[in-house]
Amino acid sequence: MGVTAEPWAPLAPAEAAELLAGLDASWWIAGGWAIDLYLGGGLREHADLDVAVLRDDAAGVAAHLAGWDFHAVTAPGELTPWDGSPPPEHVHGIWARPTPASPWAFELLLEEHEGDRWLYRRDSRVSLPLADFGAVRDGLPLVAPEVALLFKAKSPDEKAEGDFAAVLPHLDERRRAWLAGALALLHAGHPWSERL
Repeated sequence: MGVTAEPWAPLAPAEAAELLAGLDASWWIAGGWAIDLYLGGGLREHADLDVAVLRDDAAGVAAHLAGWDFHAVTAPGELTPWDGSPPPEHVHGIWARPTPASPWAFELLLEEHEGDRWLYRRDSRVSLPLADFGAVRDGLPLVAPEVALLFKAKSPDEKAEGDFAAVLPHLDERRRAWLAGALALLHAGHPWSERL
């Protein structure tokens, strides 16, 4: 029997922070949780937990969580055991759980960079200084809301639209301008553009 995408029992962000305490690498809560926590929490329910790390640091996470069961997302719906070696370029996500019999706890999202600059994996013309890639709320490192929204902009669904509407009033001019520029470059005519 192959590995399945179910069941999930995602960690809470604070539990992930405890688990990753002492990791010798930067990490950030990503996805919908990043926006929710940026706004102070309580925005909506979350079916999973995404944790972003630089691709170069993935092996360090595996070493830090020695004994955990990891599977790389090698194609849509396809999970392949991952042993902590450098992930291939086509792998952008790695699912993690304490044991092979446990539910999935979080997904590790692999972020690209060049030196001290984060690069958007779908188009490296979009980038940010690594210092601006994240934000901190209540002691938790988060992917900056404008970056989280950019990932959601490719295929905006009801959750993405809700996240955008909720966080938009809280984006300062710099964050709005960066997201507007990225959308203009990657998704001309995107419905969010005029609202920015």
